[in-house]
Amino acid sequence: MRRQCLSVVAIAVLTVLGTLVTGGAAHPQARLIAHLHQLYYSNAKWLDEDLTGFTNGALAPGRSALSSFGMANGTQHVYFVADNQHVHQLYYNNTKWLDEDLTGFTNGALAAAGSALSGFAMANGTPHVYFVASNQHVYQLYYNYKKWLDEDLTGFTNGALAAAGSALSSFAMANGTQHVYFVADNQHVHQVYYNNTKWLDEDLTGFTNGALAAAGSALSSFAMANGTQHVYFVTDNQLHQLYYNNTKWLDADLTGFTNGALAAAGSALSGFAMANGTPHVYFVASNQHVHQLYYNYKKWLDEDLTGFTNGALAAAGSALSSFAMADGTQRVYFVASNQHVHQLYYNNMKWLDEDLTGFTNGALAAAGSALSSFAMANGTQHVFYLN
Repeated sequence: MRRQCLSVVAIAVLTVLGTLVTGGAAHPQARLIAHLHQLYYSNAKWLDEDLTGFTNGALAPGRSALSSFGMANGTQHVYFVADNQHVHQLYYNNTKWLDEDLTGFTNGALAAAGSALSGFAMANGTPHVYFVASNQHVYQLYYNYKKWLDEDLTGFTNGALAAAGSALSSFAMANGTQHVYFVADNQHVHQVYYNNTKWLDEDLTGFTNGALAAAGSALSSFAMANGTQHVYFVTDNQLHQLYYNNTKWLDADLTGFTNGALAAAGSALSGFAMANGTPHVYFVASNQHVHQLYYNYKKWLDEDLTGFTNGALAAAGSALSSFAMADGTQRVYFVASNQHVHQLYYNNMKWLDEDLTGFTNGALAAAGSALSSFAMANGTQHVFYLN
């Protein structure tokens, strides 16, 4: 019952706060308002498109979360929080981009300042988008073929409150169940779960007697074709997996398994499962290198993708987004220290680093810009950011 999509890059009429001095260096502060841009691969070349400009739509705060997905019918959906705390959808209807105020449509709850976003589309075509409201409840916006609805999932379940600034991650299973992950105010990772009858709140940290999530930990999650469920978080700079093996939930310390690099404080996370069943999770290490943790059917491995490619360093606090293509290629997006959006790309032989902002002569990503991405069935690739 609910799901998502998204696109980014920004342009003129931005409000800037001047400069912020840290460690003796002056840096532009985050822009108050921004345009959402899309970097788009047309199967011939990369293009940069200003979706806010196309739609004359609402401006986003420079640090708005983003979430996005494509539908089987070819429509594309990108979600952001506008400066009035309304959740908006930028929606491509196969003819043009439109801006829709979902909070306005539903007369729903306002998103909390800094709320995360997560979303997906169901196989039946319904989109679902999740956010945290100012009362720390997790809400769902979903389209039921007729209209958008706002639902208070924390209220439905009498569940735990989300911690201030909690990340969100979500997916739907082939059997129709829906799964949303957040960090509660006791630093336990919780699942709000729709079992095709009702919503339930489950304390996964409590189930596993597992590690507490670090304050402000990112989250990433996905399900495998075999029904297993995987949720990733950071504690003490170690990357952990909460893993449902179709019998019970387990907590695994992947950094410990691999003796791998420590995650930078506040590192983003992104991950996916390949059609061959291998899971892949991406993070930024303390030296600003992008790393991959992946399972090769025998053991977990840590790979330094920035080292492999001699590529650009990720900016401090860079977002991450990733996906795999049907042909087995893998793509990971980050923002470099010069505010260019880069792609780390595995072409089934080796990893490459590509500067998409440079390819397109496109807009710079705002400091702290979120990222969201997906690929369409026709092979086009879409990456969203704020400028």
